[in-house]
Amino acid sequence: MTQKRVAVIGSGFGGLALAIRLQSAGHAVTLYEGRDKPGGRAYVWKEAGHTFDAGPTVITDPACLEELFALSGRKLADYVELISVDPFYRLCWEDGDTFDYVNDQAELDRQIGARNPADVEGYKRFLKYSEELFQEGYVKLGHVPFLDFKSMIVAAPQLMKLQAWRSVYAKVCGFVQDEHLRQALSFHTLLVGGSPFATSSIYALIHALE
Repeated sequence: MTQKRVAVIGSGFGGLALAIRLQSAGHAVTLYEGRDKPGGRAYVWKEAGHTFDAGPTVITDPACLEELFALSGRKLADYVELISVDPFYRLCWEDGDTFDYVNDQAELDRQIGARNPADVEGYKRFLKYSEELFQEGYVKLGHVPFLDFKSMIVAAPQLMKLQAWRSVYAKVCGFVQDEHLRQALSFHTLLVGGSPFATSSIYALIHALE
C-alpha cells in the first residue's frame, strides 16, 4: 500500500481511533485538535484542585477498544483498567421516583414488576426486539460503509421490518405502559445528541448492547 499523508481533525474517541487505524496501516497521520488536550467527550479538566470527567458515562463495547489496541500491537489491559459500573445509571424524576438501570436481568425484572406486573412481559418483548436490532444494525451493518444509495437499499428491507422509521419512544410505548419505564428504555438517544421522540428506533439496540 502506498503511504499517504492524512490529516484527522478532532481528537475525540472517533478521531483518535481513526488516526490509530490509519497509522497502523502505514500512513503518516497528523491529528488536529482545537482544545488544549485530546479527549472529546472523554475530556478531563481540573479546577481548584478538583478533577472533572466530561464523560463518557459508560463504555458499552470494550471489544472495540481491544481491537484498536491490537491493531497497534498492544494490549488494552496494559494501559487501561475497565471497572464494572453498577448501576449503569440511576434515573431520578421530580416526583421522587427512581429507577436503577442495571446489568442484571433478574433485578430489572423485579423493578419493572414492582411498577407494573404487566410490563414484565412487555419488557421481555422489547428486549427481544432490541436484540434483533443489535444483530441487524450493529453486528451485520456496523462495519459496512454506506458509500452510495445502492448499499443503503440492501439494508432497507430488514430495517423496515423492524420499523426503524418509528422513534425510539414510540416503539417503546408499544411494549410497556409505565411512563417512567418508557422514559428509562428510550433516553439513550440523548447520549448521542438525539431526542427519543424523533430519533430512529434503531437506536433501541443500545439496550441490548449494554
